[in-house]
Amino acid sequence: MSKLNFGKSIKRETVFEIAYKELKSAILSNQLDFEEFYTEEDFAKVLGISRTPVREAVQGLVYDGLLQTVPRKGVKVRGFSKTEINQIFILRRAIEKEVLMDFLKVVTEEQVQELKHILLEQRETVSKENKQLFMKLDQKFHNQIIRGTNYFLIEEFFMRLHDLTVLIGHRAIRKKGRMHEVIEEHEAILMAIEAKNIEDAKTALLLHLDNTMKSYNSMDKSSN
Repeated sequence: MSKLNFGKSIKRETVFEIAYKELKSAILSNQLDFEEFYTEEDFAKVLGISRTPVREAVQGLVYDGLLQTVPRKGVKVRGFSKTEINQIFILRRAIEKEVLMDFLKVVTEEQVQELKHILLEQRETVSKENKQLFMKLDQKFHNQIIRGTNYFLIEEFFMRLHDLTVLIGHRAIRKKGRMHEVIEEHEAILMAIEAKNIEDAKTALLLHLDNTMKSYNSMDKSSN
């Protein structure tokens, strides 16, 4: 028993988890500049912890595809090529379309009301120009449909795409008027869900995802 040493392992893991969650939150809330390079020392100073757990957290975020390393410069928020963006949306189209069709077979009035509430909250963020909360509610709207089917394995996989699309979304939402467009597109999806019209719901969803991808690509070109 004297050879066991759980305490230090648990403490080290806890500090790593804190560093990982804090850095991930900063990335997904758009607090880090896309064009700036950061070092482990930068993060350690802000978090007030040693570099070892920060290094482990950074490695985890690089593995997750949220950060990328640049030799002799440090790390920066991950950027996406056009091919990578296309792959993300190919996956989203395939997953969300199939899930939506199954959701319509079991959707309840309570679930419809929950989607309406999310959309109402999202609409309120537009007037306040709260892009960060807008993005969270956008993902909540999509995740609510997946959760409504009880497809937990799909939801788990979709959460990985969620993180990547949040990064894309921060760029796409900069397009003038895009927030209003998203609201209208979500409304079209919701109306079709409430009517239990599978074809209209599928068409509205795919149009929404296509427009989101186009918004990102247009902003990406204008920044070059």
